[in-house]
Amino acid sequence: MKKIIPKMLLILLTTKIYAQHKMKEKVEYYDEYNKEYYTKYRSNEKNELVGVTSNTFIINQDPQNFYIGIYNENKPYKGYFIDEKILNEIPIIRYYEKGILMKEYSYYFLEGEDQYKPPFKYNLETIYENGKIKSGYEYLPEKKENGATTIGICRYDNFKITEFYVDAFAENYFNRFFFKNEQGKLTVRHAINNYLVIEKKEKMLWVDFYESDKKMATSKQIYERIAPETPNSITEYYQENGNIKAFHFKKNNSEQKEEFHSEDDILVKLFSIFPAEYNNDTTHLLIDIVNSYKSDKSKIEDLFPFNSYPFTYNEEQVLSRVFYDNMGKIKEGGFLTKKDNETYQLDFYYKGKITNTKTFKNLKDIKQEVDKLYSKALNP
Repeated sequence: MKKIIPKMLLILLTTKIYAQHKMKEKVEYYDEYNKEYYTKYRSNEKNELVGVTSNTFIINQDPQNFYIGIYNENKPYKGYFIDEKILNEIPIIRYYEKGILMKEYSYYFLEGEDQYKPPFKYNLETIYENGKIKSGYEYLPEKKENGATTIGICRYDNFKITEFYVDAFAENYFNRFFFKNEQGKLTVRHAINNYLVIEKKEKMLWVDFYESDKKMATSKQIYERIAPETPNSITEYYQENGNIKAFHFKKNNSEQKEEFHSEDDILVKLFSIFPAEYNNDTTHLLIDIVNSYKSDKSKIEDLFPFNSYPFTYNEEQVLSRVFYDNMGKIKEGGFLTKKDNETYQLDFYYKGKITNTKTFKNLKDIKQEVDKLYSKALNP
């Protein structure tokens, strides 16, 4: 990750004691050799903070030579306070009135010139009303996985999330996804020139894939749900809540509108899950995506709260598949039946004949066995 700003060098230079009022003052200088920029903390005889003054930042919406914050019972009460840091680098400035958080200020670390020394210019304002964000930005807790740090940033307008950024950092690496909901459409951007446009039509979400503002493809319904043992159909057996369920479908003759090629593998993967059945509009879809990010989900494709239509499950749940011929008879695959409350029977077909039959009590063993039988059939 490229260093945004150097970590603040906070040096305790002096502690003054005012005997008359039993007040103490602690001064933290930004630079050991240049004492022009500082933050002063004042505390009472109980070591409770009563005030803070700083000139290490400038707020574009309220420029001052220095900023003052007043504490009450050791808590922010009125004025400006330096608070938690974004990516352990950029402090958030919070403004209080009568102990109520009214505003927050920050600056976006990827836009504009890098800021290496004070006073740091803050130009992003977040406004709170009744304890909720009315407009501005919300910085979600950072996630760390496989050597990368990821941060999610929500942008609000009139109490609604209208944009969502997911930025990932690692050494010599940066990646960004950007979601924007506008005029009933959700745009998903990855690389600068590549993006998806998702739109709700009736009960379905449809998507267009763009490169350099040129529409490359439109999602089409490839699969449809049908009755079991339909000619030229497929049955997938999947596990759900400890049980095996069967899903029957077939592939339509009309596939995606046209073939297209893109180096943006992640957007292509997202494109492939559409069309999708979804009961709400794109405003709620963006909220669901943010809520998924707030949970333990980290992959972009897992943030969407649905599977590709008409499927109600994901690939990881699939145990086996059965393929039917044009007469509606099993051509190949692992046919599963429940024998009793604890046992399932697997009949493995190849070239229209059963080549192996086994019983299982552990569902996890079924998928592994099907893979082994396929490998054996293809490599006798």
